[in-house]
Order: sequence, then C-alpha cells, then structure tokens
Amino acid sequence: MYLPESLIQGVREGRVVLFLGAGACKGATVGDGGDPPLGDSLRDLLAARFLGNHSSRDPLAWVAELAITATDLFTVQDFIADHKSVPGSHIR
Repeated sequence: MYLPESLIQGVREGRVVLFLGAGACKGATVGDGGDPPLGDSLRDLLAARFLGNHSSRDPLAWVAELAITATDLFTVQDFIADHKSVPGSHIR
C-alpha cells in the first residue's frame, strides 16, 4: 500500500490522528477465523449481555449507550474486545 511521505512524516511527528469510521473492521477475521460482530450482530450481543435482550431492535448506538449506562464504558469495551466472533460466519 502506498502512503504519501507527508502522511508518514506526520505519524512520526505525532501530528496525525487515526480516524476509523463504521465498518473499519469489515473483512477482518478474529483468532478463531470468524468475523468480528458488526452492526446488528453487535447490537444484539450488547442487548443480550447488558440489557436482558431489551432494546434489541433499537439502533446500535443507542443500545451501546444504554449498556454503558447500565455498567460503564470500560466494561462494555472489554466485552467487545473479548468477543471472539459471530457464530457461523467465516468470511475471509
């Protein structure tokens, strides 16, 4: 992958901020070869774990906020980081 020298230099000098949008991990695989949970799958996992499946039809951002309110930001982040994959999905 080609990166402009000005971008590389900006990273070296600490002047570059990494910005990732929705779907940044699309196409990625996790340790067991499965796909990381995205969109509705992630929403459903958060709703099941933190909200007793309530709000499983609400938008992901709202369910994430409710999960954080029910526990705390770090607990939700740890849950997402520890989640291995979406069962049955193996896109490579």
